[in-house]
Amino acid sequence: MVLEYKTALYSTKYHPDETTDKFKDDAYLIKVANTVPALKNNKAFQKAVKDGTYDKWALDMSATFDKSGVTGTPTLKMDGKALTSDGSNAPMTVDTFNTALTAALKG
Repeated sequence: MVLEYKTALYSTKYHPDETTDKFKDDAYLIKVANTVPALKNNKAFQKAVKDGTYDKWALDMSATFDKSGVTGTPTLKMDGKALTSDGSNAPMTVDTFNTALTAALKG
């Protein structure tokens, strides 16, 4: 159930532009949850969202992200170092990922 919800949240259809924080809106989180069969009209989940049950976790994850040095997604890290295909951007194709990974493994 959790994986299906995360998949929905980060799907092209529901993931907001990174300059907009739609995920702070309880109604939006519930709207996306209603696309997941196990969470559709799940009153216990909806209550937890509205009561802020997961707020501390979300704020802790946000703080961890802020401290990571990551400036956007996607970001790929291995052993604490960002994997890039051109020195600045994350690899976007299988070939550029394999090239970046091979270079990282060689050190």
